[in-house]
Amino acid sequence: MYITLYWITKNSNRTIWKPFFKTLEEIKSFSIQSKKSIELVDSNIQEFSELNTHLKTLTDKVTSDYQNLKQFTEDISHEIQTPLAIIQAKIENIIDESSDLTNNNLATLNDIQKNTKRLAKLNKGLILLTKIENEQFNTVETIDLNFIISSFLYDFEDILNIKNLKLKLHEINNCKLLMDKVLADILFSNLIGNAIKYTPEHGDVFIEITSNSFTISNTGVSALIHPDRMFQRFFKEDKKSQSLGLGLAIVKKICDYNNFTVYYTFTNKHHVYHINF
Repeated sequence: MYITLYWITKNSNRTIWKPFFKTLEEIKSFSIQSKKSIELVDSNIQEFSELNTHLKTLTDKVTSDYQNLKQFTEDISHEIQTPLAIIQAKIENIIDESSDLTNNNLATLNDIQKNTKRLAKLNKGLILLTKIENEQFNTVETIDLNFIISSFLYDFEDILNIKNLKLKLHEINNCKLLMDKVLADILFSNLIGNAIKYTPEHGDVFIEITSNSFTISNTGVSALIHPDRMFQRFFKEDKKSQSLGLGLAIVKKICDYNNFTVYYTFTNKHHVYHINF
């Protein structure tokens, strides 16, 4: 009798809870990037039915908000970049075509042009961060890190020569990454560009690649005073720096997005940035 009662209860519970577990499966497979509405199984149980109704409303609202934010990001990026490009072009035309400008006029125009370029760069940086946060970079492919780094070093060769910097690339292993190609280019070009930019003349830059890590170091005078804040947006160790303070924030955001670990140390008078994949 007890065994019969047990099986009846078990089968009854399984039937009752079946819609709930089906709902759980749908929630697990739900993607905010998909425009497809979530499909939930109807239930005769009032509590489960109400749960499905509220979940449907919530997921539809979240999806709608995401699509609106995505569209806003794309629109504002385009709408801001266009007038900024026009302003820059007109300033350049005035400088090139006007021969009667005073030194003060030229200085003012150059200052306007510099800040316009800075605003355009700031806009691109913030839009990029927003796109990463909204998970808009989801085209995953196999990235040959060794090849990418070699390509960047070729692009930076002129700057290295101008500053008389010594660069050494140590490739211990080949490294293959599964990530978005655009984000890979931004991540490693930012790190290499940052190292070259802040290395004093006649200094050195060292890059090491293993199958699961990337390390870049450059000559430095002393360790950063606030290393715990270096990946924050708009943080600048040197307040007089012309940097926007977004480069390392973008590096950290891309690493977080791809579940990489990035950290900073100061070793043997070198600033060291290390990424574990």
